Amino acid sequence: ENVFHCEIDPFGRQVLDYWFPNSASYEDITKTDFSQYRGLIDVLTGGFPCQPFSYAGKRGGQEDDRYLWPYMFRCIDQVQPDWVVAENVAGITTMVEQGKVSPMAHQASLFDEDNGVQRYQLRETFTLERICQDLEGHGYEVQPVLIPACAVGAPHRRDRVFIVARRVVADTDNRADRRGA
Repeated sequence: ENVFHCEIDPFGRQVLDYWFPNSASYEDITKTDFSQYRGLIDVLTGGFPCQPFSYAGKRGGQEDDRYLWPYMFRCIDQVQPDWVVAENVAGITTMVEQGKVSPMAHQASLFDEDNGVQRYQLRETFTLERICQDLEGHGYEVQPVLIPACAVGAPHRRDRVFIVARRVVADTDNRADRRGA
């Protein structure tokens, strides 16, 4: 049973509304509060936009205005489903987030205590690693899986990454009571 869906593209939303007429239909994930579904959803699925990561595009990552992972993660955090299945393109596996430069200790030589040379470290994280860390930090075990379309009978390769997460930390709201309501 599809309880709700969220799609900003009018045609895409029209298709979803056709196939799932009894579901709540939301337009803009950046402006939608999903808290009313907390503890009521078993599996939350979503394909957040691939354009920021696709090899066919500019690969702008988090600098792309279509980078919607933070909003999908907010939805997951609000709903707290038992399972999450998120889908994206294979390009997400090689996407690196903009790094941060952190000062380290001064560079000391063998004979001098401090020669005045400051050391810095550039800390970068793969986007897929960040997504897994986000989910793990909120009580999920996570396993990304790369599946080519040909593995499910399509006549082409077209790799896709599925991020499968299972909630292992119980919700503080009583889930069984909420379902009964």
